[in-house]
Amino acid sequence: MLKLQDVDVFYQGIIRAVEDISLEVGEGQIISLLGANGAGKSSILKAISGLLVTENGKVTKGEVLFNDQRIDGKSPEEIVRLGITQVMEGRRIFPHFSVEENLKVGAYSVKNANLGDLLEMVYTYFPKLKDMRKRTAGFLSGGEQQMLVVGSALMAKPKILLLDEPSLGLAPLIVQEIFNIVKRINKEEGVSLLLVEQNARAALQIAEYGYVLETGHLVLQGEAANLRENEEVQKFYLGMGAKGSFKDIKRYRNKKELIL
Repeated sequence: MLKLQDVDVFYQGIIRAVEDISLEVGEGQIISLLGANGAGKSSILKAISGLLVTENGKVTKGEVLFNDQRIDGKSPEEIVRLGITQVMEGRRIFPHFSVEENLKVGAYSVKNANLGDLLEMVYTYFPKLKDMRKRTAGFLSGGEQQMLVVGSALMAKPKILLLDEPSLGLAPLIVQEIFNIVKRINKEEGVSLLLVEQNARAALQIAEYGYVLETGHLVLQGEAANLRENEEVQKFYLGMGAKGSFKDIKRYRNKKELIL
């Protein structure tokens, strides 16, 4: 479905954000992309969604394929119409619009959209939003705003959702609620998910497969269950006692990637 092959991303032609990245998201899969700040996770999502252009960024090597069609170089609008929607980090909403108005904006790319049916679908997953549909979005809590941006993305009827740090700044119970809903959406709507997260524990609970990035390089990949049990992942991403990075481990120095 979605495939990156040997992708490099540069900003302003001189700043390399990621190098030689290859990954895949199959139909109906939940794939997690893990790493610390500055690892290149968001740059990969923007390479897929076409939003690199808004930050003077570009895929300079390799290719991004969706259903065997090359999409790097297409505009964000074209990519949304193909069925790829990105939920940006930081809960980007229209704060002066109502909840329902925000949701309706999400359907702008859908031809002949039946707004009533789409809204009802979103409210099925996020009943809190239905109760607040007339409320001004800027007055929602952080968790409610995160539900709103995911709901707005669903209004575009995506085939793949790109979620950028959905747990950022949220309480653990809210994170669990949102991740449970995301898993339901994947199962019931058949929407594939590429989930970018620093919260590795939460991400690996719902993902089938994961990739670990460091400073723009892929250093580890494997089945989510194997990553959860991997000693280095436990130390560096699950808070089990180590500081530093994978690059401090000698066996990674001579390997660009390790497949579990």
